[in-house]
Amino acid sequence: MATIPKSVQNDITTIQDDTESGASQIVKRAVEAFLRLTADMADAEEELFVDALDEVAEKLAFAQPAMAPLFNLVNTILNEEDRKQVAGPIQRRVAEACKNFASGIESSDEAVRRKASGIIRDGDTVFTHSNSSTVLKALLHAASRKKKFEVICTESRPQKEGVALAQALGEAGIPVRFIVDAASGLFVQHANIILVGADTVCEKGLVNKIGTYALALTAAARNVDFYGLCDSSKFLPSGTELPGQAERPAHEILSSCPPGVSAVNVYFDTTPLKYCTGIITENGIIKPEAILQQLHTLKPHPKLQKLIGKRHNRT
Repeated sequence: MATIPKSVQNDITTIQDDTESGASQIVKRAVEAFLRLTADMADAEEELFVDALDEVAEKLAFAQPAMAPLFNLVNTILNEEDRKQVAGPIQRRVAEACKNFASGIESSDEAVRRKASGIIRDGDTVFTHSNSSTVLKALLHAASRKKKFEVICTESRPQKEGVALAQALGEAGIPVRFIVDAASGLFVQHANIILVGADTVCEKGLVNKIGTYALALTAAARNVDFYGLCDSSKFLPSGTELPGQAERPAHEILSSCPPGVSAVNVYFDTTPLKYCTGIITENGIIKPEAILQQLHTLKPHPKLQKLIGKRHNRT
């Protein structure tokens, strides 16, 4: 087995330990890790490089199980690895594939931002949960087009990343009502539209910060439109089930557990697609039924399928 350069291993550890960044930020770091690998092993023999590449791919594919872009980046890299008939060193081809993947995400994210901002109307109250960079960009874009609206923003425990979102919106001159998560049921009735981000869209639903599922149920009861914002790099192929998320430190939600009490801390939940009015992608608003059809067209690399099986067998 090839030895992964220490700098690349450090990149992987940083990604695994990150508890604050969203999928878009995480996948950019994964791209940087692959690019560092191609640079550090630029003169290595192809067989040795491929062994290291496979090891890095396995670690990064599951570094953040709730985040599909990592899976899809690795899928792209493994497909490039198979193209042995293509001229040129594999290191160069992998680096080019990484850069193209990152560039595609940036352009798609820009398109999502524009399309999402287009459904915000003057006088709207927009409800959001957590701190999605895509949602933030959509709201800022709508404001830059002189639309007048306000935002209801949750604190988003346990990390309270909603504070940063509220601050960014306030500094941009957008009125914000900041609420505790438990007040969502009360305040949804004041919203015209709900916009949330997504780390993954799969057959089981939209994966996002814990509390999103409950928010979607409330939206359905109140007849408030509920949209997930994400580009197609966050789509997971049908039949693919990533390993479950690990529990996070209990002290984040309860500093000291009384006798007989266990504090259970998880960061993500999955909202069934039937509770989504639509998913706003770079290709426009896609209804849940069409999303499922699109997921069926995606194919994971055989190595990834095998790795998923191994991971599930361990749990």
